[in-house]
Amino acid sequence: MRIVGNGLLANAFLSQDYKDVTIFASGVSNSLETNKAKFLRESDLLQEILELNGQLIYFSTASIYSENSIKTAYVQHKLKMEEVVLEKSSHNIVIRLPQVVGESSNPHTLVNFLANSIVFNRHYYLQSSAVKNLIDIEHVVELTSILIQKNCSGGLYNFCVPVSCKVGEIVNTLELLLEKKSNHSIVNGDIDHFPVSNFVTKCIQDGVVSIPNSYVNKILRKYYSCFRGF
Repeated sequence: MRIVGNGLLANAFLSQDYKDVTIFASGVSNSLETNKAKFLRESDLLQEILELNGQLIYFSTASIYSENSIKTAYVQHKLKMEEVVLEKSSHNIVIRLPQVVGESSNPHTLVNFLANSIVFNRHYYLQSSAVKNLIDIEHVVELTSILIQKNCSGGLYNFCVPVSCKVGEIVNTLELLLEKKSNHSIVNGDIDHFPVSNFVTKCIQDGVVSIPNSYVNKILRKYYSCFRGF
């Protein structure tokens, strides 16, 4: 098995051992990125890795489903990379991930940004009605492992979970966990709708993963109860 990358996703797969599989977990991690050079760097690396033998797992973004994000440079780049991966081989897999939550020092992830803003009393603008879909990094690994171990057909998979929440609710929970008030101003925001993932739903029904109604609260408590900022 090859792992390309050194961030949250890449590190989460270090304990796994898939034969003839490459986990491509490298590239642009900031959804607000506009620097073309960074997109090109990921594209060049991906093209290089695709020349190697075996199946490739590429992580894309569920922001593709968002009418508010679809035209951004980041999402347009991800769409192009998806096409490259799937055209290269029918065995390759593209996984569209929602907001991944885990132990990460990446300041650009949604929850890290919110938690840091609260800890350091940084003012920010909050679209309190905006809806997000969160997934525990451990579940990303478990679900990906199922795809590989069961030799699921190549193609596009959506990992959105059946529990979404408003960003305002995430902030309220973080305020309780961090015992600090958030310094923000409310602005209007559009509500996104994340499609139900048939694959994730089947895994829940089979008892492979558990996604209760309290899922978001459990994730935040798991990773942010002792958060001190960075």
